[in-house]
Amino acid sequence: MSDEEQNGRIRSFAQTAAMMDGGNFDRKAQGQLEKLIKQMQAAAINNGGLAKGSMTIKIDFKVDGSIVEMSPTISTSAPKSRFGKSVLWADDQGLTVQNPNQMTMDLRPVPDGQQIQKVGE
Repeated sequence: MSDEEQNGRIRSFAQTAAMMDGGNFDRKAQGQLEKLIKQMQAAAINNGGLAKGSMTIKIDFKVDGSIVEMSPTISTSAPKSRFGKSVLWADDQGLTVQNPNQMTMDLRPVPDGQQIQKVGE
């Protein structure tokens, strides 16, 4: 160890992050990252291979004389669930699955024993 390391001088952000939350911040951040990646992998499978997410680390500081307090927070944004599109039509009575501009055909079942004929025969 160098003299600077022995006297407690912090020389990198990684050292600072390792000190936050009594040394627990790094472990918690890694856990959040792993959870987010799993969520993104699952979403990618369901969305044709593409998923987007984010992880934000925020550090609030408070200085009182020579004392510096750091309070980190982590937030993640997992991919949103995607659903297929549905088509409905609105009429005077509300929503319907029937296209009002399409002709409705009066189809009836063919009774047993009746021969089916082709058009034009």
